Amino acid sequence: LDFCQETGHFLPVFIRKLSSSTAPQIIHEQQNWFVINKPCCWHTCELAPGRNSHNRIVETWLRTSVEGQHVSLPQAGLVNRLDELTSGCVLVAKDMVTWERLRRSISSFPSSDTSKHPAFEDDEINDGESNIGKVYLALTDGQLPSTGSFRAYFAGRRRHSPKVTVSRQGAAAHLGVCHWRVVAR
Repeated sequence: LDFCQETGHFLPVFIRKLSSSTAPQIIHEQQNWFVINKPCCWHTCELAPGRNSHNRIVETWLRTSVEGQHVSLPQAGLVNRLDELTSGCVLVAKDMVTWERLRRSISSFPSSDTSKHPAFEDDEINDGESNIGKVYLALTDGQLPSTGSFRAYFAGRRRHSPKVTVSRQGAAAHLGVCHWRVVAR
């Protein structure tokens, strides 16, 4: 592990080396939205005033490096977020109508229904409705059972905050279910 001064976290050396030289990249674009690859060690959204301690913030990068209408939208059009130490796809809307539609779609995916979940079948993420599912790939150290699941509650930290708190108890509307399967050992 290598200590990252900018984030205050210990990271595997190969991730630390990647994160120090990688900026977000647009990897797919449509008329009303696009997808960026968010690198590890980048915050997705700007922090509270005075808390932006480093320049690795996707929202700021979108406003200063990518031209378009999205710069005037909430969080520069960001539809979803990833934790600072998580890399992966982030969806960005180009206009308010698309932003609202995609935000509703991504938050209403039936997470407790795995019958068409792409982690368990080869079906497309879209299950025939207009909802967007999320699939994560994790690199782990140690042994996990071949399959498993857990439940957690994802609630906003405070009113109008783009960030959530994860807990073991909460309202039914905030319930999320994580299912996993080992794809390689």
